[in-house]
Amino acid sequence: MQLEAHETELEGVWQFKDGRVRGDATEKRINWLTMNSLKRIAFTNGGYDMLYQDPSDGRYWELTFPHPQGFGEGPRRLCVIEKSAAVHKYNLRQMPESQ
Repeated sequence: MQLEAHETELEGVWQFKDGRVRGDATEKRINWLTMNSLKRIAFTNGGYDMLYQDPSDGRYWELTFPHPQGFGEGPRRLCVIEKSAAVHKYNLRQMPESQ
């Protein structure tokens, strides 16, 4: 379930089945990664955009909801973000060092 070195983006999909909304396997993996593997650094946009760091390789990852649906947040996207872009977007004075 951990992120692989070649991965730079994961995008989940919501599936409607039997009158219920369920996330696909990628959506479930994103949830697992943000809860168990990645370290949350900051958030912006009312908490809808979140910045994480992968302790295993130091890369920064951004969690967003690119396709909002109704009152929910919609499926999630987790993608690599450059350090300079993260500093600017999240208004950070100093980024945590890679571990």
